[in-house]
Amino acid sequence: MAAKSSMPGPGAADGQDGGGTSLFAALRCFGRHRKPRGEYGRDPETDHFWRLFPFMIFIIYGFGILVRFDVLPTPLASRLFSLGIDTLMIAVLLLSRAFIRRSRIADLGLAAWGIVVLLSALTSVFMVAVTVAVEDTALLQFHTLQMPLQHRASYNFFIPLTVNSLTLWLHVRFRENLRVAAAEREVNLAEVRRLRQQLDPHFIFNGLNMIAVDIMDQPQKALAMLREMANYLRYSLDTAEIPFIPVSAEVAALHSYLEVQVGRFAPRLLYDIDVDGAARDRMIPTFLVQPLVENAVKYGFAGDDGLIRIALGFQAAGDDLLVTVGNTGDLRFGSQIQGVAGTGTGLSNLRNRLKLHYPGRHSFEMRQEGPMAIVRLRLAGEPE
Repeated sequence: MAAKSSMPGPGAADGQDGGGTSLFAALRCFGRHRKPRGEYGRDPETDHFWRLFPFMIFIIYGFGILVRFDVLPTPLASRLFSLGIDTLMIAVLLLSRAFIRRSRIADLGLAAWGIVVLLSALTSVFMVAVTVAVEDTALLQFHTLQMPLQHRASYNFFIPLTVNSLTLWLHVRFRENLRVAAAEREVNLAEVRRLRQQLDPHFIFNGLNMIAVDIMDQPQKALAMLREMANYLRYSLDTAEIPFIPVSAEVAALHSYLEVQVGRFAPRLLYDIDVDGAARDRMIPTFLVQPLVENAVKYGFAGDDGLIRIALGFQAAGDDLLVTVGNTGDLRFGSQIQGVAGTGTGLSNLRNRLKLHYPGRHSFEMRQEGPMAIVRLRLAGEPE
């Protein structure tokens, strides 16, 4: 038996023979997965604003009561009037925030601060006019507040200016974060495309040569290899613009890749893929594991039994995803840490992608365990 996999065969969904998860079924399931946090997740500006919102309410109501406490005939009247007026101010400030967020402000320039000052001044005028109107109608038997007009205007200007300035800063920071995230996504997609371009021509060339050799003498084997190549290349094309994919889809592509390699090296190559049920639906950056698997095939050498063994594992441990790639080999020779094309860039690219997608939330370990050279990745949370 040339290969072993703990995953069900693709024929279960596609009517084809062979082992491994159905790549197309896994890709069809991709649309049902929630979008990863960080790229399409919660709005950072909204999060920060609403975290500060209770403190802002406390400040506004607190200052309002202090300012108006001794200018009305009774403490109860003072508190009720203050709560009503400040509730109206909070509503106006939320409208100002909505205006700032929908504007085209992109930096903290003079124009942006001018808009903030103008909104604050309009809020001040509106609030003073409402207060005077309430006094003139003697609403709820309130007496006229014994506050100079300039005190009212300054108070009603200072509070909106502070809140609007904070809103502006959060808005500009949010826009900057969006630009940085978009640039990082473009860099990541470019890197994935480059890795794919490095791999596919070499993979296609060798695969077609093997098929050409076997097509006359072993047509069934040639047909099976052709199907696996088609599955793998379909994955490469379908995920060209997709940064993250379910583990099940990534494993299906790796299965197809390894099946073609088994065709090259059979019967000397054996592989095993172990994926626990909880890990199948976890999201992972596209082609993150592929360079490690290619290195395992490229630099692995036969053990004492004359076989090259490759082992892949995907396990979920709480919020963490544990990925293991092992092959018969010896790290002392340094072969396993070379790049995909033998240029020393593969490991560097992998580390850069880990930093990009799992900043401060990953670990990368290489060790020798008996005859096996093992690479272990621990990915905490969902990729960004």
